[in-house]
Amino acid sequence: MRVELALSFIGRMRPQTMPVKIRVSIRSDAEDLKPGDTISLRAVLMPPHAPDDYDFGRATYCLRIGALSYAYGKPTMIAAGHVDCP
Repeated sequence: MRVELALSFIGRMRPQTMPVKIRVSIRSDAEDLKPGDTISLRAVLMPPHAPDDYDFGRATYCLRIGALSYAYGKPTMIAAGHVDCP
């Protein structure tokens, strides 16, 4: 499952240098995640493709996605969320 996450913190990274959000592939035990849930997970972060590559780089830049990632293991639920969709 691939999800986009808004970030609270990343290790010791300063908030002003942290990406606004990241896209993470979670390979196991993510079936119960819903929009608005707060989770914690360990992941490897990689920068998105450069903006001059295929439109994917531009698209991630314009969507303010600051990293592409995959998670190690199962995410830990911190709080269930609720999002109203129009």
